[in-house]
Amino acid sequence: MFVCVQRRQTPHEQYVVDNELKSRQNPRLRFQYTRNSPCGDIAACESLRAELKMFHARDILPMLICTMCLISYCASCSPDIGQPLDLSQFAGEWYFAAGTPVNVSLSKCGRFLVRQTSPNTFTVKFTALSYKNDIPTVFNIDGNVNGNDIVATWQLQGSKKRLGPFRHVIAFVKYDTVLGMLVCYESTHHQGYKFVMIWSRERSLPLPILKELRSKMGAYINQGRIRMVDHGDC
Repeated sequence: MFVCVQRRQTPHEQYVVDNELKSRQNPRLRFQYTRNSPCGDIAACESLRAELKMFHARDILPMLICTMCLISYCASCSPDIGQPLDLSQFAGEWYFAAGTPVNVSLSKCGRFLVRQTSPNTFTVKFTALSYKNDIPTVFNIDGNVNGNDIVATWQLQGSKKRLGPFRHVIAFVKYDTVLGMLVCYESTHHQGYKFVMIWSRERSLPLPILKELRSKMGAYINQGRIRMVDHGDC
């Protein structure tokens, strides 16, 4: 949670700020703000005005940073927020229970088959049906693990192009039941691009568990974008 606190201005400061704005809009009023000023004479007002400019420079940057954090979910791609991945427990079959669409809609019947290939590497085969025409889709994923720093590439079967590398952040995991993952792609062309995946060992998740996970993942992405995956007629 981010809390933004802005320093409250004194009546003298507010007076100078208000009249400074007026003077910028009408240059003829530039020196009239000192008349009957609560801060005293012209020199005192000018001194306070200079101090306010420094305060403004010091205050505005943290406020801008805080605002950007609230808009873009600051540091959401940092491995520091994730949990270490136990590859031996991670291995096996998972169902794609819910997530945020990369394009228009989520694929149907999504499944992940995870294999540990070394103490710190793994592969995943993702199979699904296209939401448009039920055409089978297969992605092959190759990943490396260093504690909670998990990086992987995705490759559409039949294509020579590898997508990524993506950072995979494990936000929540119970290896025998469910996993919540944030996938981030950071580059000069796609800064901060991210999506959410919720995996389940069962074909479907009980609604209370799904609501809880959506709430947890909502700390990193708009939970209203998280949709359930259709596993009917799979």
